[in-house]
Amino acid sequence: MRSGSSNDIHSIINKYKIDVMKFLIVDDDKDLLEVLSMIVVSNYNVDILEATEGQMAIEKIQTAGPFDLVICDYNMPHKNGADVFRELRKENAGTPFILISTDIDKFQRQLPAALNCGFVDKPFAEKDLIGKIEELLSRKSMVSQSESYLPVSIEVLEKIVFPGV
Repeated sequence: MRSGSSNDIHSIINKYKIDVMKFLIVDDDKDLLEVLSMIVVSNYNVDILEATEGQMAIEKIQTAGPFDLVICDYNMPHKNGADVFRELRKENAGTPFILISTDIDKFQRQLPAALNCGFVDKPFAEKDLIGKIEELLSRKSMVSQSESYLPVSIEVLEKIVFPGV
């Protein structure tokens, strides 16, 4: 089985108990937007919302979020990828963000400390995109799992379960 195959992705989805996810994909090149959506749908159990410009993406973040992942171009009309990232962080600070662009350096200069963010250079191979998605979703799942458990000693647990004993 090759790395990044559909079976690998489904095992990650099952391992982290990820049901239907919701992604926002943003690119002003409609052909590339279609390709990105096809790649994602063929590899994940996901609902996709699309935007063809930055302002449209911001509106979707505000009205249709939260999203499990946002994939975004940098250079677009009516707000760029950095603007979309900033709005995403205002609405949901933990949402993974992937910038797909030839201008990754511009984004990094504007937001040098961007957290939970991955980068894929254009042109890209499908395996590079899927690898970055897997990396960010795995990281998100690990954070979610660690936040859902509170470490408790056996003694404290016994007092909760068996009060007065």
